[in-house]
Amino acid sequence: QVLVSGNVFCSSAGKRVIPRATVNVVHSVNGRSQFINGTTTGTKGEFNFVATVDQNYSGQATQFASDLLGVFR
Repeated sequence: QVLVSGNVFCSSAGKRVIPRATVNVVHSVNGRSQFINGTTTGTKGEFNFVATVDQNYSGQATQFASDLLGVFR
């Protein structure tokens, strides 16, 4: 597993960012579902995330960010 951290800015209006929340993202990697657990912090549409993911997911930061943003829709 790999620890992934970063910052994502949510530019779409109407999405609220939970100040501190546990995030559970489900994403399919190579045909199998994968659960990603993490914690977010942030305000005004911008939040930081820290999550532990499988090794084969570490190169998909953009998709990870997209999945993470989906949690707040």
